[in-house]
Amino acid sequence: MFDNIKILVVVVFLCVFFSINPLFATEFGNTGFSGNPGTNGGANCSVCHVPAAPKSSVILSGPSLVQAGQTYNYAVTVQGGPGIAAGVNISTSGAIGLLSPIVSDLSLIGRELTHVKPKAMVSNQAVFRFRWTAPTYNKTVILFAAGNSTDGKHNLLGDNTSSASLLLKWSTVQPRRCLLSQNRLPLLH
Repeated sequence: MFDNIKILVVVVFLCVFFSINPLFATEFGNTGFSGNPGTNGGANCSVCHVPAAPKSSVILSGPSLVQAGQTYNYAVTVQGGPGIAAGVNISTSGAIGLLSPIVSDLSLIGRELTHVKPKAMVSNQAVFRFRWTAPTYNKTVILFAAGNSTDGKHNLLGDNTSSASLLLKWSTVQPRRCLLSQNRLPLLH
């Protein structure tokens, strides 16, 4: 008898949880879930989205060699998984530098980027493009991105998440100046 009551309580709890759970989902993106150890202990989208679908992957691409004060273009590609729609969260270690969207599919919230709505996946992938402006001083920075490939049902089930990071190294190479000698041959300094 006691075992039957425990089973009934668990079943009722699960029914209530899965009927309320979509209320907590947000199709407008979240921050703090980019896989960055400095926010929420490195949590990514899988904290909310149950990874119960085919595996997805996230690719973070762009230059890894940067110079202080310069702006660079990057892309986060979410591919695989259910492949209907995708979302992302992007951050930097220590909130260093300035993230900014290139087009209107991303929004800056605090010091992080997130999707403004689920982005339709084309050929089983979605690409989110953004810019990062390096600070005016040299500091080790890691870009973090978490992506979610969803089934488009606007709940937390049937999705799959993945994360990526990119270490940004500072370029110490200075441009070479070219001086003309008296006989007009260039001298490199």
